[in-house]
Amino acid sequence: MKRHRPLSGRRGALSALALSPLLVPRLLLAQSKPRAARIGYLHIQSIESKPTPERAAFLAGLRELGYEPGRNIVLEYRGAGGDLSRLSELARELVELRVDVLVAASSEAGAAAKGASSTIPIVVTTAGDPVFAGLAQSYARPGGNLTGLSFVSTELGAKRMELLTEILPKARRIALIWNARDAISRRECDRALQAARGLRIEVNPIGVEETAADLARALDALPRERPDAIFVIVDARMVRLRKIIVDAALNARIPCIAGWRGYVEAGALASYAPDFRALFHRAAYYVDRLLKGAKPQDLPIEQPSKFELVVNARTAAALGITVPGAVLLRADEVIR
Repeated sequence: MKRHRPLSGRRGALSALALSPLLVPRLLLAQSKPRAARIGYLHIQSIESKPTPERAAFLAGLRELGYEPGRNIVLEYRGAGGDLSRLSELARELVELRVDVLVAASSEAGAAAKGASSTIPIVVTTAGDPVFAGLAQSYARPGGNLTGLSFVSTELGAKRMELLTEILPKARRIALIWNARDAISRRECDRALQAARGLRIEVNPIGVEETAADLARALDALPRERPDAIFVIVDARMVRLRKIIVDAALNARIPCIAGWRGYVEAGALASYAPDFRALFHRAAYYVDRLLKGAKPQDLPIEQPSKFELVVNARTAAALGITVPGAVLLRADEVIR
Protein backbone atom coordinates (compact mmCIF):
# COMPACT_ATOMS: atom_id res chain seq x y z
CA MET A 1 0.00 0.00 0.00
CA LYS A 2 1.33 3.40 -1.02
CA ARG A 3 1.85 5.76 1.90
CA HIS A 4 1.49 9.53 1.57
CA ARG A 5 4.28 11.51 3.15
CA PRO A 6 3.17 14.47 5.23
CA LEU A 7 3.58 17.81 3.50
CA SER A 8 6.28 20.02 4.93
CA GLY A 9 7.64 23.51 4.57
CA ARG A 10 5.88 26.16 2.54
CA ARG A 11 3.81 23.63 0.53
CA GLY A 12 2.46 22.12 3.77
CA ALA A 13 1.50 25.48 5.24
CA LEU A 14 -0.30 26.56 2.06
CA SER A 15 -2.13 23.25 1.82
CA ALA A 16 -3.26 23.50 5.43
CA LEU A 17 -4.64 26.96 4.86
CA ALA A 18 -6.40 25.82 1.71
CA LEU A 19 -8.12 23.10 3.69
CA SER A 20 -9.33 25.69 6.28
CA PRO A 21 -10.93 28.51 4.30
CA LEU A 22 -12.40 30.14 7.42
CA LEU A 23 -9.08 30.34 9.22
CA VAL A 24 -7.58 33.21 7.21
CA PRO A 25 -10.41 35.70 7.77
CA ARG A 26 -10.46 34.88 11.48
CA LEU A 27 -6.72 35.41 11.80
CA LEU A 28 -6.86 38.67 9.90
CA LEU A 29 -9.80 39.84 12.02
CA ALA A 30 -7.94 39.02 15.22
CA GLN A 31 -4.94 41.01 14.01
CA SER A 32 -6.95 44.05 12.83
CA LYS A 33 -9.35 44.37 15.78
CA PRO A 34 -7.64 44.33 19.18
CA ARG A 35 -9.65 43.50 22.28
CA ALA A 36 -11.65 46.44 23.63
CA ALA A 37 -10.62 47.50 27.12
CA ARG A 38 -13.30 47.03 29.77
CA ILE A 39 -13.77 49.86 32.27
CA GLY A 40 -15.96 49.55 35.35
CA TYR A 41 -17.64 52.72 36.65
CA LEU A 42 -18.98 52.69 40.20
CA HIS A 43 -21.11 55.54 41.58
CA ILE A 44 -23.10 56.13 44.74
CA GLN A 45 -25.94 57.69 42.77
CA SER A 46 -28.04 56.09 40.05
CA ILE A 47 -26.59 56.00 36.54
CA GLU A 48 -28.96 57.91 34.30
CA SER A 49 -29.09 57.54 30.52
CA LYS A 50 -28.14 61.21 30.17
CA PRO A 51 -24.70 61.68 31.74
CA THR A 52 -24.29 64.16 34.56
CA PRO A 53 -21.90 67.05 33.78
CA GLU A 54 -19.19 65.20 35.71
CA ARG A 55 -19.60 61.91 33.85
CA ALA A 56 -19.84 63.80 30.56
CA ALA A 57 -16.48 65.41 31.39
CA PHE A 58 -14.98 61.97 32.03
CA LEU A 59 -16.28 60.64 28.71
CA ALA A 60 -14.96 63.74 26.93
CA GLY A 61 -11.55 63.13 28.48
CA LEU A 62 -11.58 59.54 27.21
CA ARG A 63 -12.51 60.64 23.70
CA GLU A 64 -9.69 63.20 23.65
CA LEU A 65 -7.29 60.37 24.43
CA GLY A 66 -8.63 58.22 21.59
CA TYR A 67 -11.14 56.05 23.44
CA GLU A 68 -14.67 55.62 22.15
CA PRO A 69 -17.27 53.46 23.94
CA GLY A 70 -18.41 50.66 21.66
CA ARG A 71 -15.32 50.93 19.49
CA ASN A 72 -12.22 50.34 21.60
CA ILE A 73 -13.58 50.43 25.16
CA VAL A 74 -16.55 48.92 26.95
CA LEU A 75 -18.01 50.81 29.91
CA GLU A 76 -19.73 48.79 32.62
CA TYR A 77 -21.83 51.08 34.86
CA ARG A 78 -23.06 50.35 38.36
CA GLY A 79 -24.96 52.89 40.47
CA ALA A 80 -26.08 52.42 44.07
CA GLY A 81 -29.08 54.76 43.84
CA GLY A 82 -27.92 56.65 46.91
CA ASP A 83 -27.67 53.49 49.05
CA LEU A 84 -24.11 53.24 50.38
CA SER A 85 -24.71 49.68 51.60
CA ARG A 86 -24.98 48.47 47.97
CA LEU A 87 -21.55 49.68 46.89
CA SER A 88 -19.65 46.57 47.99
CA GLU A 89 -22.02 44.25 46.12
CA LEU A 90 -21.82 46.38 42.97
CA ALA A 91 -18.03 46.55 43.18
CA ARG A 92 -17.89 42.74 43.32
CA GLU A 93 -20.10 42.56 40.23
CA LEU A 94 -17.62 44.72 38.32
CA VAL A 95 -14.70 42.61 39.53
CA GLU A 96 -16.48 39.46 38.33
CA LEU A 97 -16.77 41.06 34.89
CA ARG A 98 -12.96 41.20 34.86
CA VAL A 99 -12.74 44.90 34.12
CA ASP A 100 -9.28 46.22 33.25
CA VAL A 101 -9.70 49.40 35.30
CA LEU A 102 -12.28 50.29 37.93
CA VAL A 103 -13.33 53.96 38.18
CA ALA A 104 -14.77 54.93 41.58
CA ALA A 105 -16.65 58.23 41.73
CA SER A 106 -16.17 58.91 45.48
CA SER A 107 -14.19 57.86 48.55
CA GLU A 108 -16.95 55.43 49.51
CA ALA A 109 -16.94 53.86 46.05
CA GLY A 110 -13.14 53.67 46.20
CA ALA A 111 -13.26 51.84 49.53
CA ALA A 112 -15.81 49.37 48.12
CA ALA A 113 -13.64 48.81 45.05
CA LYS A 114 -10.54 48.16 47.17
CA GLY A 115 -12.53 45.74 49.29
CA ALA A 116 -13.57 43.84 46.18
CA SER A 117 -10.12 43.59 44.58
CA SER A 118 -6.51 44.15 45.57
CA THR A 119 -5.22 43.68 42.01
CA ILE A 120 -7.49 45.54 39.57
CA PRO A 121 -6.26 49.15 39.15
CA ILE A 122 -8.67 51.67 40.68
CA VAL A 123 -9.03 55.34 39.76
CA VAL A 124 -10.97 57.41 42.28
CA THR A 125 -12.33 60.56 40.64
CA THR A 126 -13.20 62.61 43.72
CA ALA A 127 -11.91 61.29 47.02
CA GLY A 128 -12.12 63.41 50.15
CA ASP A 129 -8.72 62.58 51.61
CA PRO A 130 -7.65 59.12 50.37
CA VAL A 131 -4.61 59.01 52.66
CA PHE A 132 -6.53 59.95 55.80
CA ALA A 133 -9.25 57.47 54.77
CA GLY A 134 -6.69 54.67 54.47
CA LEU A 135 -7.17 54.18 50.74
CA ALA A 136 -3.57 55.12 49.91
CA GLN A 137 -0.24 55.26 51.71
CA SER A 138 0.63 58.77 50.54
CA TYR A 139 -0.24 61.23 47.81
CA ALA A 140 3.15 60.94 46.12
CA ARG A 141 3.38 57.12 46.37
CA PRO A 142 -0.11 55.67 46.82
CA GLY A 143 0.99 52.05 47.06
CA GLY A 144 -1.56 49.29 46.52
CA ASN A 145 -3.96 49.37 43.58
CA LEU A 146 -5.69 52.76 43.99
CA THR A 147 -4.78 56.20 42.67
CA GLY A 148 -6.66 59.19 41.28
CA LEU A 149 -7.82 62.57 42.52
CA SER A 150 -8.76 64.25 45.78
CA PHE A 151 -11.09 67.24 46.09
CA VAL A 152 -9.74 68.26 49.51
CA SER A 153 -7.59 71.35 49.90
CA THR A 154 -6.58 72.48 53.38
CA GLU A 155 -7.35 76.16 52.79
CA LEU A 156 -10.92 75.63 51.51
CA GLY A 157 -12.65 75.99 54.89
CA ALA A 158 -11.04 79.36 55.55
CA LYS A 159 -11.73 80.61 52.01
CA ARG A 160 -15.39 79.67 52.24
CA MET A 161 -15.74 81.47 55.55
CA GLU A 162 -14.07 84.52 54.05
CA LEU A 163 -16.48 84.36 51.11
CA LEU A 164 -19.43 84.19 53.49
CA THR A 165 -18.30 87.32 55.34
CA GLU A 166 -17.62 89.12 52.06
CA ILE A 167 -21.14 88.45 50.75
CA LEU A 168 -22.77 88.81 54.17
CA PRO A 169 -20.59 91.26 56.12
CA LYS A 170 -23.14 91.50 58.97
CA ALA A 171 -23.26 87.72 59.53
CA ARG A 172 -22.28 86.82 63.08
CA ARG A 173 -24.14 83.53 63.70
CA ILE A 174 -24.16 80.63 61.25
CA ALA A 175 -25.41 77.05 61.24
CA LEU A 176 -22.78 74.66 59.94
CA ILE A 177 -24.21 71.40 58.52
CA TRP A 178 -21.97 68.40 57.97
CA ASN A 179 -21.98 64.59 57.85
CA ALA A 180 -21.10 63.52 61.39
CA ARG A 181 -20.50 59.94 60.20
CA ASP A 182 -17.67 60.95 57.88
CA ALA A 183 -14.20 61.43 59.42
CA ILE A 184 -13.02 63.62 56.55
CA SER A 185 -16.03 65.92 56.92
CA ARG A 186 -15.24 66.11 60.64
CA ARG A 187 -11.74 67.38 59.82
CA GLU A 188 -13.15 69.97 57.43
CA CYS A 189 -15.66 71.00 60.08
CA ASP A 190 -12.81 71.55 62.56
CA ARG A 191 -10.96 73.72 60.05
CA ALA A 192 -14.09 75.74 59.31
CA LEU A 193 -14.66 76.30 63.03
CA GLN A 194 -11.08 77.48 63.42
CA ALA A 195 -11.51 79.91 60.53
CA ALA A 196 -14.79 81.16 61.99
CA ARG A 197 -13.13 81.93 65.33
CA GLY A 198 -10.56 84.04 63.54
CA LEU A 199 -13.39 85.97 61.86
CA ARG A 200 -15.34 86.27 65.17
CA ILE A 201 -18.26 84.28 63.85
CA GLU A 202 -20.36 82.15 66.19
CA VAL A 203 -21.00 78.71 64.75
CA ASN A 204 -23.68 76.16 65.61
CA PRO A 205 -22.39 72.81 64.22
CA ILE A 206 -25.22 70.53 63.08
CA GLY A 207 -23.85 67.02 62.55
CA VAL A 208 -26.20 64.86 60.50
CA GLU A 209 -26.10 61.36 61.95
CA GLU A 210 -28.24 58.50 60.71
CA THR A 211 -31.12 59.57 58.48
CA ALA A 212 -32.64 62.51 56.67
CA ALA A 213 -35.06 62.74 59.62
CA ASP A 214 -32.15 63.92 61.82
CA LEU A 215 -31.50 66.69 59.36
CA ALA A 216 -35.19 67.56 59.09
CA ARG A 217 -35.39 68.12 62.86
CA ALA A 218 -32.42 70.48 62.72
CA LEU A 219 -33.81 72.35 59.74
CA ASP A 220 -37.22 72.70 61.40
CA ALA A 221 -35.50 74.73 64.12
CA LEU A 222 -34.02 77.26 61.67
CA PRO A 223 -36.95 79.70 61.67
CA ARG A 224 -36.80 79.80 65.47
CA GLU A 225 -33.02 80.07 65.85
CA ARG A 226 -32.60 82.43 62.87
CA PRO A 227 -28.89 82.06 62.01
CA ASP A 228 -27.53 84.69 59.62
CA ALA A 229 -26.46 81.99 57.18
CA ILE A 230 -26.17 78.24 56.62
CA PHE A 231 -22.78 76.80 55.74
CA VAL A 232 -22.76 73.25 54.29
CA ILE A 233 -19.74 70.93 54.18
CA VAL A 234 -20.38 68.65 51.22
CA ASP A 235 -19.55 64.97 50.89
CA ALA A 236 -21.29 62.20 48.97
CA ARG A 237 -24.09 61.96 51.52
CA MET A 238 -24.67 65.72 51.69
CA VAL A 239 -24.89 65.82 47.90
CA ARG A 240 -28.04 63.71 48.13
CA LEU A 241 -29.57 66.00 50.75
CA ARG A 242 -29.02 69.27 48.87
CA LYS A 243 -32.66 69.79 47.87
CA ILE A 244 -33.90 69.30 51.45
CA ILE A 245 -31.32 71.73 52.84
CA VAL A 246 -31.73 74.40 50.16
CA ASP A 247 -35.53 74.31 50.28
CA ALA A 248 -35.48 74.69 54.07
CA ALA A 249 -33.06 77.61 53.81
CA LEU A 250 -35.18 79.35 51.18
CA ASN A 251 -38.40 78.80 53.14
CA ALA A 252 -36.76 80.31 56.23
CA ARG A 253 -35.23 83.09 54.06
CA ILE A 254 -31.72 82.23 55.23
CA PRO A 255 -28.84 82.38 52.73
CA CYS A 256 -26.95 79.13 52.19
CA ILE A 257 -23.32 78.78 51.13
CA ALA A 258 -21.97 75.32 50.29
CA GLY A 259 -18.99 73.38 49.03
CA TRP A 260 -20.41 72.26 45.68
CA ARG A 261 -22.00 74.05 42.74
CA GLY A 262 -24.92 71.59 42.76
CA TYR A 263 -26.25 73.39 45.83
CA VAL A 264 -26.26 76.72 43.97
CA GLU A 265 -28.02 75.12 41.02
CA ALA A 266 -30.64 73.93 43.53
CA GLY A 267 -31.08 77.46 44.91
CA ALA A 268 -28.28 78.11 47.41
CA LEU A 269 -26.72 81.58 47.35
CA ALA A 270 -23.10 80.68 46.53
CA SER A 271 -20.47 77.96 46.47
CA TYR A 272 -16.70 77.85 46.38
CA ALA A 273 -15.30 74.45 45.53
CA PRO A 274 -12.97 72.48 43.31
CA ASP A 275 -14.22 72.15 39.75
CA PHE A 276 -15.55 68.59 39.96
CA ARG A 277 -15.97 68.40 36.20
CA ALA A 278 -12.25 69.09 35.82
CA LEU A 279 -11.47 66.28 38.27
CA PHE A 280 -13.61 63.78 36.35
CA HIS A 281 -12.01 64.95 33.09
CA ARG A 282 -8.56 64.39 34.58
CA ALA A 283 -9.57 60.88 35.71
CA ALA A 284 -9.55 59.84 32.03
CA TYR A 285 -5.79 60.51 31.98
CA TYR A 286 -5.31 58.02 34.80
CA VAL A 287 -7.39 55.41 32.99
CA ASP A 288 -5.28 55.89 29.88
CA ARG A 289 -2.01 55.50 31.79
CA LEU A 290 -3.20 52.35 33.51
CA LEU A 291 -4.46 50.77 30.30
CA LYS A 292 -1.05 51.43 28.80
CA GLY A 293 0.70 49.52 31.57
CA ALA A 294 1.40 52.05 34.33
CA LYS A 295 1.05 50.83 37.92
CA PRO A 296 -1.37 52.67 40.22
CA GLN A 297 1.20 52.76 43.02
CA ASP A 298 3.48 54.79 40.73
CA LEU A 299 0.87 57.44 39.80
CA PRO A 300 0.68 60.23 42.41
CA ILE A 301 -2.74 61.23 43.69
CA GLU A 302 -3.49 64.78 42.57
CA GLN A 303 -5.15 67.48 44.63
CA PRO A 304 -7.41 70.08 43.01
CA SER A 305 -5.77 72.92 41.12
CA LYS A 306 -8.91 74.53 39.65
CA PHE A 307 -11.57 76.06 41.87
CA GLU A 308 -14.81 77.77 40.95
CA LEU A 309 -16.98 80.41 42.56
CA VAL A 310 -20.66 80.17 41.60
CA VAL A 311 -23.29 82.72 42.65
CA ASN A 312 -27.06 82.47 42.29
CA ALA A 313 -28.25 86.03 41.53
CA ARG A 314 -31.89 84.88 41.49
CA THR A 315 -31.62 83.64 45.06
CA ALA A 316 -29.85 86.84 46.13
CA ALA A 317 -32.69 88.91 44.69
CA ALA A 318 -35.35 86.72 46.32
CA LEU A 319 -33.64 87.12 49.73
CA GLY A 320 -33.00 90.83 49.28
CA ILE A 321 -29.22 90.39 49.33
CA THR A 322 -26.91 92.62 47.32
CA VAL A 323 -23.89 90.57 46.32
CA PRO A 324 -20.81 92.84 46.18
CA GLY A 325 -19.62 93.66 42.68
CA ALA A 326 -16.14 92.37 43.52
CA VAL A 327 -17.61 88.92 44.21
CA LEU A 328 -19.64 88.93 41.00
CA LEU A 329 -16.56 89.92 39.00
CA ARG A 330 -14.59 87.03 40.47
CA ALA A 331 -17.38 84.50 39.97
CA ASP A 332 -16.82 81.77 37.41
CA GLU A 333 -20.57 81.61 36.89
CA VAL A 334 -23.51 83.76 37.93
CA ILE A 335 -26.92 82.09 37.71
CA ARG A 336 -29.46 84.73 36.69
